[in-house]
Amino acid sequence: MPSDKKLEGILMPMPVAFKNDGAIDPAGTDAIIDFYLASGVHGFFRLGTHGQGMVMEIDERKKVAEQIVNRVRGRVPVVMHIGTANTLFVHRPGQACRGSWGGRHRRCPALLLSPR
Repeated sequence: MPSDKKLEGILMPMPVAFKNDGAIDPAGTDAIIDFYLASGVHGFFRLGTHGQGMVMEIDERKKVAEQIVNRVRGRVPVVMHIGTANTLFVHRPGQACRGSWGGRHRRCPALLLSPR
């Protein structure tokens, strides 16, 4: 569900929870999302350097992004960081934001690509 909220205010750099073995912790990530929503953030900036997005595999990033968007359910905007150390892979997360992750609806109001 896309958010109809303006992109302004506090955009929280979204950390991702990991288990001791290095696997992504979906329950821990949901708890972080819920905590920040309850604290009144106006949006999320997800999978940037604070969320370890640039060191995740593309499929891991897609899975976490889908989880975050589904958990937020359009209550606040989600800005998706799509930068990677490998520029050949940058287009996949960007396309996914407007494609399979959101169908015909934009699920992310903005994309950020930071040069490396």
